[in-house]
Amino acid sequence: MPNKITLTELSERLKNTSSGQLLRELHTIALDYAAKGETFAKGYASTRLNVRSGRLVASIAGRVVKRKGYVGLKLSAGGGGDDVKYAATHEYGATIRPVNAKYLAIPIHPSLKTAAGVGKVPGPRDIGGLAFAQSLKGQPLLVHQKTGAAWFLLRQQVKIPARPYLAPAMELVEAKMIPEVSQVLRGVVTL
Repeated sequence: MPNKITLTELSERLKNTSSGQLLRELHTIALDYAAKGETFAKGYASTRLNVRSGRLVASIAGRVVKRKGYVGLKLSAGGGGDDVKYAATHEYGATIRPVNAKYLAIPIHPSLKTAAGVGKVPGPRDIGGLAFAQSLKGQPLLVHQKTGAAWFLLRQQVKIPARPYLAPAMELVEAKMIPEVSQVLRGVVTL
């Protein structure tokens, strides 16, 4: 049997709810979980992706979306002042195709990359002495004309698999936040 309350108590609850107390409480909970979600997403990104510069991880933000009568939570990456265009590619996956050439040139020679795997040159047109060749299996390559060493692997497209870091963080936060929000609502709605 539900707890009985007086008319004055009911009136006070409704007054507090209508004056925004409920939204303030929900906003406080959402702020807490926005910070937790950001932390979880940064952790997932750091462990699931090959982090080179840290720009993507630094761009992850958890924030509260507050509108009239609504409080929500949002996790995002790649926005703000530091636009990280590949954030969505890592989250959802993508197929990369060449724009100004027939092939994508993927550097494979050790002299073309730093220790972190970052390319040292913009592309094969910036290196002289390269020629088109095919491997024994028919794979197109750019090789050095004098040494015969393969410098670039040529592909018509590259499929990047999805490696979500925002969605799992949001799922974790939602699973932890829903009981807390339910408790706050139970205190207001239940009579």
